[in-house]
Amino acid sequence: MRTLTLIKLAILFLPTTLLTNHIDTPFNKKLFTLAYDHRSWGSPESRSGNGSTLHRTMLIRPFIASLIKDLNIKTLLDAPCGDFNWMKEINLLGINYIGMDIVDELIQKNIEQYSAPNRRFVPYDIINQSLPRVDLIICRDCTQHLPDNGVRTLINNIKKSESRYLLTSNYPHIEENKDLENIYNASRITYRDLRKAPFNFPEPIVAFPEGFESKILCLWEIKDLPSFE
Repeated sequence: MRTLTLIKLAILFLPTTLLTNHIDTPFNKKLFTLAYDHRSWGSPESRSGNGSTLHRTMLIRPFIASLIKDLNIKTLLDAPCGDFNWMKEINLLGINYIGMDIVDELIQKNIEQYSAPNRRFVPYDIINQSLPRVDLIICRDCTQHLPDNGVRTLINNIKKSESRYLLTSNYPHIEENKDLENIYNASRITYRDLRKAPFNFPEPIVAFPEGFESKILCLWEIKDLPSFE
């Protein structure tokens, strides 16, 4: 309760202009930095939350490793990359890896601990800043924290990159998508099935159950995704 109170108080002191457009970079940076600072996602192992623990990713790590090999992936964008807690266990030899996240301190720690000649970390707003063209974008555990307009803006941004594949979280058991009700809570979550309105994604090429929370990792060709106005 204390953590959420601190975050809500901090948000109250954001400039009014930021509160009227909650997908702006300063708002998102403030919100997710507060969540990181106060460990709002509740995992002692990973500052990025329970979904980033080794236990919760024990099925998807070999799946992603196989996917990288099968698709002949040479360039990989992990956005948001979080604290790299589970991704570090995947063999990325021969892959040019870029990890992006909006939390500056988190990225700095990743740079200090995990940087390598083929691995770099960049502080970045993946919604509002142009993304590099890569073979595969992994965008796991992201869209559930965004309002509908944030998801649409993110997908448009991903499409503009002209990258080939998107691997992202999906929840096919959801009967009707609902917009995020509380944008000022860093622990905000709304699960969505991206195949349903208002997103209307096509059927994925691959759908892999994570084994937790009915979450599925789905693979799409980015050129097949809808564009939003």
